Amino acid sequence: MRVTQEFEHGPVQSFRFGYSPFGKPNLLVYTYFVDGLLIDTGQPKMAKEVLKTLKDLPVQQIYVTHFHEDHSGNAPALQKHFDCPVYCSALCAEIMRNPPAISIAQKIFWGDRPANNQLQRGLLRNS
Repeated sequence: MRVTQEFEHGPVQSFRFGYSPFGKPNLLVYTYFVDGLLIDTGQPKMAKEVLKTLKDLPVQQIYVTHFHEDHSGNAPALQKHFDCPVYCSALCAEIMRNPPAISIAQKIFWGDRPANNQLQRGLLRNS
């Protein structure tokens, strides 16, 4: 089962994505959009739903909070779609160049994320 929900909290748009091969998802993943900035990119198992949900947002830059596949999994596809930079910490960028193996459970519920050499270390650019 796949779940996609949208919420608004003042100027922040929130998106919740969930996937489970065995009924209703118990593990939900969030992405946030505010003022041209997309925070986190969701899990690879929900790639089609994430892109369909976010495709019309005016994303100018993306920030990945950390390397886990449910936060970084769709960064390459979203970066290509929006033609924008993806930022993260220096440690996250280093780990994402050669991401560690994940458990079978993580692969089932979130999906594996590819290596990514396109992440930019450091702070977001000012608009």
